[in-house]
Amino acid sequence: MASYYNNETIIYWNGEFVKAAEAKMDLYSQSLHYGYSVFEGIRSYKTVNGETKIFKEVEHYDRLKRSAEALNMPYHWTTQELIDATYEILKRNDLQDAYIRPVVYAPTNMKFDVNEESFIVIEAWKMQPFLGEKLLRVMTSSFQRPNPKGFKIHAKAAGHYVNSLLASHEAKANGYDEALLLDMNNYVAEAPGANFFYEKEGKLFTPA
Repeated sequence: MASYYNNETIIYWNGEFVKAAEAKMDLYSQSLHYGYSVFEGIRSYKTVNGETKIFKEVEHYDRLKRSAEALNMPYHWTTQELIDATYEILKRNDLQDAYIRPVVYAPTNMKFDVNEESFIVIEAWKMQPFLGEKLLRVMTSSFQRPNPKGFKIHAKAAGHYVNSLLASHEAKANGYDEALLLDMNNYVAEAPGANFFYEKEGKLFTPA
């Protein structure tokens, strides 16, 4: 099992920098019970001059805001505020080539009511190749991507990823490295945790 943090790891949690091992989440949160949260997956790299650079940080945090708004989650952070906090946790954890995971999550609420507040956490850890460095054996999943009329699929929501987990589990149980999902019309959509690209006549194409 991968280790994402230790007793000294620092995260950004609701405006403060705290140790990950000491942070707590409410067990009665809508996020835990209903998958009601939004997140981003962001990369940072060590540049050729030795500096740390977050890849498309503005675009990622702008999308985080759009995802929260699409799911009616209160959102009061500025993009620059979160970018600054992210660089700070990279510095405090001595990370450059890293994976960054900001999550906006809900407070205590076991009903389906809209909340008056949201919380945020930003975590980071050293990034390893997501699917290794070899060619992959991929199967077409029996699971489809959700119907756009049944969910706001443009939002990067946690609950949406149960679909990804099931597709990936199915592929690995059948001896494959990963799955490829189709949409409701049987067109190629994407992989469980990545976009799909193909090359034709020297050009790259993607359904994303």
